[in-house]
Amino acid sequence: MPKTLFFLSDQLLFVEGRVSHDDFTGGNRINVIKAFDLLSIQSTKAQLLKITLDKQANPDVLKNLLKPFCNGAFGADIKKCRVKVEYQNQQGKVELILGPEWSVALHEDLIFGLVASYEDDNVKILYN
Repeated sequence: MPKTLFFLSDQLLFVEGRVSHDDFTGGNRINVIKAFDLLSIQSTKAQLLKITLDKQANPDVLKNLLKPFCNGAFGADIKKCRVKVEYQNQQGKVELILGPEWSVALHEDLIFGLVASYEDDNVKILYN
């Protein structure tokens, strides 16, 4: 029996399926096998969320941005992504991967908040 999926309007949707010729309309049709929203597809494909900080960065701001999206914030079906922080000042540079309790769901609100706080070039989603 086919499944019926309901999505909110104005939401980006990724589909996996088969394209074939539609004899009735003369165009193409898609038989959908799987459908994903942006959060689902990012959570299955992302390897790391990389955030680059400099000496002006406030660690409390980063903590407050990440915390609502950490483990327990979303259902078990959403895979969490590890967070890598790259910090650089005049004396040196260090990269560290935060512990598993800081893994996050890659919700668009998190990404928008990080970009607003640290600029677009300093927030990267690394895919496998």
